[in-house]
Amino acid sequence: MHQCLPRSTLVAAIAPLLLLSSCSTSNAPKDLRNCPRCDLRGLDLRNASLSAATLYLADLHGANLSRAILRASNLSNANLSGANLSNASLTGAYLIRANLRNADLRNATLVATDLQEANLENANLSLANLSSANLKGVQFSQTNLSGAKLSQANLSGVDLRGVDLQDSNLEQAQLDQANLENVNLTLANLSQANLADAQLAGANLQGAVLINPDLSGADFRNANLTGVTLSQGNLDAANFANATLAFAESGNVDFRGAIWTDGKTCLNPDCSHRQ
Repeated sequence: MHQCLPRSTLVAAIAPLLLLSSCSTSNAPKDLRNCPRCDLRGLDLRNASLSAATLYLADLHGANLSRAILRASNLSNANLSGANLSNASLTGAYLIRANLRNADLRNATLVATDLQEANLENANLSLANLSSANLKGVQFSQTNLSGAKLSQANLSGVDLRGVDLQDSNLEQAQLDQANLENVNLTLANLSQANLADAQLAGANLQGAVLINPDLSGADFRNANLTGVTLSQGNLDAANFANATLAFAESGNVDFRGAIWTDGKTCLNPDCSHRQ
């Protein structure tokens, strides 16, 4: 059975290597690349090459992993709270139930990363690339996702209240039954996104782009849709009661079955007839 060295011994052994400006796979410390449950708190791992590393249940609280390469690594259940992962490469990594509270993930690459049930409270993911990432069950609170790429990401049923999503790319994202109440979605791209039965009451969607989205059953009550580009899409049973509707463009949109700002149901495509 693999046993990690005591933290003091491990730090003394690998510190000279980890302080190098780069760290290739060949000279990466063997124990660090295969170190489940290890205590690695506060270590300087900048630029470390740790692709396919086994670090599940490792304690990396406060560690500096800026620009580290962690592609396809297993960090499930790892403690990365307060860690610096800015500009890190985590494509295809496993971060299931990982603790990333207060972590810095600015400009990080998390393409196709599995983050199911991870904790991202107060994390900064500004400009991060989370395309095709699995984010089901993630704990979000005061998380910064402004400018993030979330195209084709799975956010089905996720509670996103308190998350900053302004200028984010959510094209083809799965947001069905997600809770986006009062969320900042200004200038967001929601084209072809699945927002069926999503909660968007009070959300700010100023300048957002929604080309061919699924908005069936979505709740937009009291939402701000000023300057929104809306084209095509499924709006059946979408609720716009008391919402601010001042579309920049609304081409080929069929509002039949949607609930208009006055609370009445649209009877024809342009909603000029309601009951």
